[in-house]
Amino acid sequence: MTPARVALLRHGEALPSARGGRDFERPLSDRGLLEARGAALAIATVMPQPDLILASSARRTMQTAETARDTAFAGVPVIAEPLLYCATADALLDVLSSLGGGFRAVLLVGHNPGISEACSRLAGGGQVLSLQTAGWRSFETPYLARGSFSPSPG
Repeated sequence: MTPARVALLRHGEALPSARGGRDFERPLSDRGLLEARGAALAIATVMPQPDLILASSARRTMQTAETARDTAFAGVPVIAEPLLYCATADALLDVLSSLGGGFRAVLLVGHNPGISEACSRLAGGGQVLSLQTAGWRSFETPYLARGSFSPSPG
């Protein structure tokens, strides 16, 4: 059996918050959309089509996830997960652990610093990774081999 793979992707460049606006609602910039397309094409060269794209429910991460799907992963479901909004590395890895063994590949879209810290942990060896916007890493991982995922309500 092929080992499970996970790709962790930081959202593309977002526009700054409008005066009085909420961080959660920030959309991708034009550059961020291009970054998301490029990341999806690159991820598709190193990993099988994901069974699932899981993203923070923030606007910029959902746009990144949907752009990735539309660019390279047609038909893959995108699930908005509120627990991933500005999540810590521990929270991101807990969500991956809860997915269970039915997945052979998952794309997870999140935010810094948690997404970079989770990449550093998965890379091991004391590596410290810092993902730029639309930066990503792909890993073989035991995190998809246990638990059972249930999306958060709302």
